[in-house]
Amino acid sequence: MTTSNDAQWTIDNGVCKMRFERIFQASRETVWSALTDPDQLEKWFFRIQGSIEPGGSIFVPWEEPGLASTIVEFEPMKTLAWTWHNPGEPESIVRWELFDEGRSTRFVLSHSLPIIMANEPTDTLSGWHEHVNVLADLVAGNERAWSRERWRALKDQYALTTEKERVPGDTGIIELIGGLPHVHFARKIDAPLERVWEAISTSVGLSGWFTETEIDAREGGSITMTFPGYGSFTFPVLKFEPPRTIAFQFDDDVRDVVRFDLYSDGADRTLLVLTNQVGTEEAAADHRVGWHYHLDRLPSYLAGDPDPRGDGHHASVEQWYVTNRRFD
Repeated sequence: MTTSNDAQWTIDNGVCKMRFERIFQASRETVWSALTDPDQLEKWFFRIQGSIEPGGSIFVPWEEPGLASTIVEFEPMKTLAWTWHNPGEPESIVRWELFDEGRSTRFVLSHSLPIIMANEPTDTLSGWHEHVNVLADLVAGNERAWSRERWRALKDQYALTTEKERVPGDTGIIELIGGLPHVHFARKIDAPLERVWEAISTSVGLSGWFTETEIDAREGGSITMTFPGYGSFTFPVLKFEPPRTIAFQFDDDVRDVVRFDLYSDGADRTLLVLTNQVGTEEAAADHRVGWHYHLDRLPSYLAGDPDPRGDGHHASVEQWYVTNRRFD
């Protein structure tokens, strides 16, 4: 189990089991009210709609379309548990528990989250962490708003551990996420985040280390990539959140999606996470070799130097995966 401040988590068989534990210098009645009173909940979490009672139905306005949930455990002053899932996604359980600690209260939040999106579990770990921080301030009498800036900093911290646990080296893995194979790389780049963003989100940048590219860089825009000997291909840009995230379709198969996420690792270093969802495991193996080759070229481009290994490096990468039995 990995620990970061007051958070603990394990990732196993596609599920992230996370746990947050805090000691609040407040009575259990005060904390319970913060967990169940709609006016108090809105101050640290969301304005939950519905009945917070045994078997009650609630709605959590978390992103679109929100979470339609059910209370599955309700023991006043002790336990509140409810279902968490978006439509069409696997269900998980969020549990809030309270324990007496003398004049203080121990709060425990646990959540076993199926990993079905490329940006998980980093998003949920950092999101819960900031919500718990706001709760701690609320019960201490220091009410404040949930901070996107603080969440962003936490997200960087979590990514540096969660992503490198899953992909510890520079080689890629193939994992099933949401029932589809995903090629997954996590590389630390010796360049500032803004510089890496330019390399993955502009025509000049992508043409410099990937392949000749023209991109209308906006959500709903398009990206045209030209591969020598294969031709040019144009696909939609699906997500564009500067200077952190870009995703685009990568084949005629709409299931083939490439996503880059960037995380700050200090002023002059960046963690780049690439996920490529594909339709078949055979395609995933081919894409992993290709992305490995191109990602090896990225540092040279960022340094303003030509890649010293040349095009023959692609065959070397392919042979490495064969030799090391990584076509899994």
